[in-house]
Amino acid sequence: MRTTIKVMFALIGVIVGASFSTGQEALKFFSNHGMDSYIGIFVSSIVFILSALAIAEFGTRYQSEDHEKSMKVIYGFKFGAFFDLLLSLIYYCIVIVVVAGGGSTLRESFGVPTWLGTLLIVIVVFISLQLPFNKILTALGFITPLLTMMVVGIALFQIFGGDIDFSTVDQTAQPENASSGSAIWDGINYAGFTIATAFAFMATIGSYEGKEGKLQSIIGVILGAISLMVLLAIINTSILAELEMANSVDLPMLQLAKDIHPTFGLIISVIMLLAIYNTALGLSFAYTVRFGEFGTMKYKLIGAISLLVGYGLSFIGFVDLIGIVYKYIGIVGLFFGLSHIFYFMLYHTYLKKRKKA
Repeated sequence: MRTTIKVMFALIGVIVGASFSTGQEALKFFSNHGMDSYIGIFVSSIVFILSALAIAEFGTRYQSEDHEKSMKVIYGFKFGAFFDLLLSLIYYCIVIVVVAGGGSTLRESFGVPTWLGTLLIVIVVFISLQLPFNKILTALGFITPLLTMMVVGIALFQIFGGDIDFSTVDQTAQPENASSGSAIWDGINYAGFTIATAFAFMATIGSYEGKEGKLQSIIGVILGAISLMVLLAIINTSILAELEMANSVDLPMLQLAKDIHPTFGLIISVIMLLAIYNTALGLSFAYTVRFGEFGTMKYKLIGAISLLVGYGLSFIGFVDLIGIVYKYIGIVGLFFGLSHIFYFMLYHTYLKKRKKA
C-alpha cells in the first residue's frame, strides 16, 4: 500500500509542475473548447491511463533502472539512442516554456518587464547549475505539492463560491485560441504531452523489488493517472467560470487567486516562482549532464549556451510557447505511448499462444 501511494504522488509531482499550475495548459488544450472540454479530458484520460499501464508494466517486467533500457528494447539500439536524445530535447523545450512562464509571473505580479524577469530567472538557474544544488532541490521538494494544493483550493473556491453559468460557456469559449480545432485531438495530444513528461519515471518503476512491489507500483501509476485527470477537470471547471478573463491573461489561476484577495495572489506568485525555479533547475541539469560531466568546461558551456538560446526563444511568449512546443512534445509522447501499448498487446498475445501450445 505504501508503494502504491508513493508512486501515485511521485507521478503527480512529475507532471503537475509550474506550467500546469498556471492553468494555461488546461486553457490551451481544453477550456477554449467550451463544454466539449470535458469530452477532451475524458479521451485524454483513457489514452494516458492505457499508455501509463503499458509503460509501467514494461518497466516492472524488465526491472528497468533507467528509461534507456525501455527505449532500446522496443525501438532497437540505434533508434533507442535517438529517442533517448529526443527525450533530453523535450526536457530542454519544457525549460524554455517554464522560464518564459517565470517572466510572465514576474510581470503580472510585480510589474517587472518580461525580458528582465526571464533574464533574471535564466541567470539564477545558470549560477545554481554550477553549485552542488541537490540540497536546494531537496529543500524545495515541498513547493510543487504545496502549489498544487493551493491551486486546487483556488479552483474549488471558484467552483463552489462563484456563480458558474454553464449555459453561456460555449458563447465565451474561443476555439481559435485552443491548441487545435478539435477537443478530441487536443485531449489525445495532451495525453501525449503527459506521457512524454513522465516517461522516464514510469519506465523505471521496475526498481521496486518483489512481485507485490511491482503490482503496487503499477496500481500507483494508474491511480496517479486518474488523479491527474481529476485535477485537470477541477482546474478546467474553474477556468470555464471565468473564461473571458482567462483568455486575457497569461496565468489564469494566478488571476483567480488575486480575485480572492491580493495578499493571497502575492503568496501564490512567490510559490509559483519557486516552483518555476525548481522545475527549470532540475530539468536543465538533466539534459546538461547528459552531454557533459558536472563541473567540466563542456558542462558549463552547454548550460550557458542552451539557457541563452532558451532566453531568446522565450520572447515567443509563454502562451504561444505552450501552444507550439507542447503540441509537438505531445506527438512524440503519443508515439511512445502507442508503441508501448502495441508491444504490451503483442507480448500478452504471445503468452496466451504459448500457454495453449
